[in-house]
Amino acid sequence: MEILRYFHLSNREEEKNPQDEGYNIMQKLDHFMKDLKLNFSKHFSPYSELSIDEALIKYKRRLGVVQYMPMKPAKRGIKVWMLCDSRLGYVYNFEPYCGKKDNVPRSEKGL
Repeated sequence: MEILRYFHLSNREEEKNPQDEGYNIMQKLDHFMKDLKLNFSKHFSPYSELSIDEALIKYKRRLGVVQYMPMKPAKRGIKVWMLCDSRLGYVYNFEPYCGKKDNVPRSEKGL
């Protein structure tokens, strides 16, 4: 428990506040995900058949990126877009979906 108390995947002094420009809700995991992606692509040469698909990682606690997808077996979780090898199912690359990112002004009707 002591190890978990002091274990961090990011440098807390470099983290941006939600009000800052360039804030990323997944910033605490960015370095870890970057290393994972690098190792995934470094240790596997994919076949020519690749597939892009979404996956839902079950997560029921409070988090700003939790999605509700009623047609999936796990209804709530973190949505991740993945590039996979279609023969073996090996994840070659991935990107978590963090919600809509555009700053287009909308009217009252949302158009």
